[in-house]
Amino acid sequence: MTMFTLQRGETILGTLQTREREYPWTRCNFAATTDFEGFRGLFETELRLLRRPPGGYVDTAAWEQAYARVDALGLRIVPADGSEVIDDFLLHIDGPVAWLRY
Repeated sequence: MTMFTLQRGETILGTLQTREREYPWTRCNFAATTDFEGFRGLFETELRLLRRPPGGYVDTAAWEQAYARVDALGLRIVPADGSEVIDDFLLHIDGPVAWLRY
């Protein structure tokens, strides 16, 4: 299984451990550090906006604004094996589970 760290600058916000890959998404176990707690609400908001309410539609504009706040954090995904740092990705975090597209 592939291991990554989610980082903001040199601060590690959590670890991602690959569970399964179904192109284009990689599903991971997510273990947050205490440094992630200040950002958890941004991920919760973007995921809530992404999930379609029963019989409703996703408000794409609202979701894009919410994800722009996540993107503005300048997060990086750093592979544990030392391969190239990933800085262009889409990431959803729901408690101990994450979906990563890069």
